[in-house]
Amino acid sequence: MNDSSSENPLITRYALDDLPVAEREAVGEWIDSQPGLHDEVAEIQTLAETLRATAPLHDLRLTSSQRRRVLQPPARKPLPAAPRPAALRPSPAGSLMGSLMRIAALIAFAFAAFWMGRETRPSKAEAVLANAATAETQTATAPAVTAPAPLVTPDAPSAPAPEPQLAKVAPSVVAPAVETAPLQDKPQPAPAAVVAKASPPVAFPKIPSFGLATTRADAPFINASRSAADLLPLHPRQLRQPVLPATTKLEAKPVDPALVAKTETPARKKPDLYLHSWSAEVAACPWDSQLRLIRVNLQFPADQEAVQIGDANYPLEVTFDPNNVRQFRRLGTRNVPSPEVRSAGHQVVWYEFRPNGSPAAAHESGKHIATVRLPAARFTTQAVGPFDATRLQVLDRGQDWRQARDDFRFETAILGLGLLLDGGLPGSRLDHQLLIQVAESAQGADPEGSRARLVQALRQLAQLTGR
Repeated sequence: MNDSSSENPLITRYALDDLPVAEREAVGEWIDSQPGLHDEVAEIQTLAETLRATAPLHDLRLTSSQRRRVLQPPARKPLPAAPRPAALRPSPAGSLMGSLMRIAALIAFAFAAFWMGRETRPSKAEAVLANAATAETQTATAPAVTAPAPLVTPDAPSAPAPEPQLAKVAPSVVAPAVETAPLQDKPQPAPAAVVAKASPPVAFPKIPSFGLATTRADAPFINASRSAADLLPLHPRQLRQPVLPATTKLEAKPVDPALVAKTETPARKKPDLYLHSWSAEVAACPWDSQLRLIRVNLQFPADQEAVQIGDANYPLEVTFDPNNVRQFRRLGTRNVPSPEVRSAGHQVVWYEFRPNGSPAAAHESGKHIATVRLPAARFTTQAVGPFDATRLQVLDRGQDWRQARDDFRFETAILGLGLLLDGGLPGSRLDHQLLIQVAESAQGADPEGSRARLVQALRQLAQLTGR
């Protein structure tokens, strides 16, 4: 005996794609929760396809005799024509009188039209007064300008109002001067200026960037077998808080540019760059199961010359292993300045790559993904073996994004938001609800409230876009 749930008509409507969109999602979730219904849905769809393919087609063609009768209908007898009435011949006297009446009517109509136009046309003095009144009204009231109505004498009958004429309205309405106002023989009523009430703009939430600069959503992937290295110039000066210029200092006289050119110090040598620590973390990509994410985090002391004074750049080399990486691309960078001189600033670089070969979970010690080098830097603390201070090995241990650190998930949500605002990734699961899930999972220690602001912004965007 079949289960009672299998007799539900919703299953048949779902299999035949006959449900509305809102109900289809709910019924689909219910069918997915009961594995036994998948076979029944497949049977219904197979039966429907079989009926469509093997349904009998009736032969509705006409026979030769039926086609002959249709094409050659029997002749019908013509109906007798009605007798035509005899034509009336007009008398000579009546024809002459009718012509005179028509001529008199035309003359009277022309005279009446001339008299009405003369009485309703304002004089030149009245036109000047009307233009002056219009100018005063336009200067005293709001941007809406109303043209004066044509003057009509009480003795003469009121003429029908002419049809409104379309005119181009300039962005700014200027009242014409009285002296230069053009005088027309027959004034045309100007259409009133229509003041369109601008609809209030949609208040989109302010999207926090948190210093993370994301790449374009359509940025291409790089084939690791052809070009495995990515070179990124680092600017340590970005790792300090901006110094505001002093506004209370007064200059007695302007500075002479020639004097400044003479007192300029010679070019300084590129200062050494000191590094506190560096690390790399690899996890799955939330919006695409075929991709994985890499975050390289470098920590620099803020009280060094390269950060405080220097403005040079230092190349960061990231070389991917083509045996384990098929494609890669840089997703974004983030500069976290140090809050004070005695603390450290962070430089974060994000990559997205498509793995090659067996999955990382099958390797006990992980898969080698990339090698990070910073040739012009040295550590503040002397490295002790087996630690190698010249390179950083990036290993993929098959970690899921839910198992990553809170700051990893927080910055992942920011990356996804940047890609979504740039047009999104067609064919992926990237949407507002997924980013809300990722951001809410990272709300651990949040002393500055930045993660809560990100979740709030994502919810407002999802509400405004209806997603």
